[in-house]
Amino acid sequence: MATIQNAVKVMVDKLVADMSGETPLNAEEQALVTTAISKLSDNAKLESAIVAVAEEHIEEAKSILYTATQAAQAASTELVQNADNLSLLPDIKSGMTDSTIDLTNNMNDKIGNLPALLGAPQYRYGEPNFILDYYDNTCIELHSTGVNNSYGARNAISLVDYVTGQFFAYWDAGSQTNGNNPAILLKIDDKGEISKVSKSTQLVSSTGADSLMLLRLDDGSVCAAAFDTTHKRISVYESMSFQVKLTQDLDYLKIYQDPETHHIYAVNAELLHVLTGNSSEWKRMETRFVNEAAFNTWGQQQGYIDISSLSLKPRNNSTNGIGSSTGYTSSLAYLPITRPGYYVEMAYTSEGIKAVSRTKAQQLARFSAEIFNSHTYSFTRTFSSRIELKSYEGRFSAVLESRTPTNTAGVTSSYNNHFYPHLVVYSPIHRALIVEQRFYFYYNGGNVRTHTRNRVYFA
Repeated sequence: MATIQNAVKVMVDKLVADMSGETPLNAEEQALVTTAISKLSDNAKLESAIVAVAEEHIEEAKSILYTATQAAQAASTELVQNADNLSLLPDIKSGMTDSTIDLTNNMNDKIGNLPALLGAPQYRYGEPNFILDYYDNTCIELHSTGVNNSYGARNAISLVDYVTGQFFAYWDAGSQTNGNNPAILLKIDDKGEISKVSKSTQLVSSTGADSLMLLRLDDGSVCAAAFDTTHKRISVYESMSFQVKLTQDLDYLKIYQDPETHHIYAVNAELLHVLTGNSSEWKRMETRFVNEAAFNTWGQQQGYIDISSLSLKPRNNSTNGIGSSTGYTSSLAYLPITRPGYYVEMAYTSEGIKAVSRTKAQQLARFSAEIFNSHTYSFTRTFSSRIELKSYEGRFSAVLESRTPTNTAGVTSSYNNHFYPHLVVYSPIHRALIVEQRFYFYYNGGNVRTHTRNRVYFA
């Protein structure tokens, strides 16, 4: 009420000031104002009305405030109850982010190179199909000679590296190794590109005492290595080279390899020595062994692999001829496939190096035959059969066919036979066969072609 009285007083003061001004109220206006002021002064009913309206809205406001308060209390209780879970949200977010990144990277690794993988030999569907043909335009020639060479590879060792997708091999013709029949060191990289080096003499003599190995080092390189039994030492060659990289004396001709680090261990002067890919020498360690049995026990306890047991002991060539043939007149039944007299095949995986079992003797059946128009004898045009090959995962099959060039001039078996294919080594991850084969046939009338070819055939 005091507030209303104050307002009336202010209004009266303003009216008095206006009446004494330039435009004072007339008598009628003054009468109306006097009446209004009198009614405002008697404001009990007005105040009661205003209070009633305010009270009505206050009750409604109180109800709304009460409801809001209850909701706030419920929310506060729930927040308190879930405080521990809410505190985990940053960790959950971080974990989900890391998992999403790992999943994305993993998927990219798996399928990012999918087009290339689908075109890689090891991912193709169906059996490999190899055709041995003198005029094959897709094979890679490693060596060819017109000399009447009758000897194939006598000693061979190969390594399929499933970690890097590469293939390495060495072979020679034993005592028949020479410029026309050289020793060959071969590499097929992960893209199928071929490199090779050759030598007119053997890497290791064919005494049956010294041995040859392929060492897979921790930098992914593969080197040939030779045990010298007489001098008790090992010579390690440069990768894809016949140049010696380093030589190490040994207490015993035994070496182990760690399948995880790929480090290679040997013993000299009773001390452990280790070889790594980037080292120029065997590094001496402090571990001591009093005899070979102690070294073997240590290697086995460490879970290391005795890679010296996977070496090849070369022999002289006395039986591995490639001059035998068949396919003329009555000799039509089958064509034998020969292998080196001594060979070791290995696979290198994430679990280390391991031997691959040997393939059995195999033959190709006569597939098609022809009779010359001007002669009464027949000859076999093609031999073809499914053959068995091996990998560290087990056996697999392939189709192998041998074709003889068209020949209508020759009248003797010497010019119409198939010479036995000599399967030297093969790479299952590249679907590649390395084959030596003699060819002896007429072409361009009476001209005779004599060739021995060492080739890589791809399926």
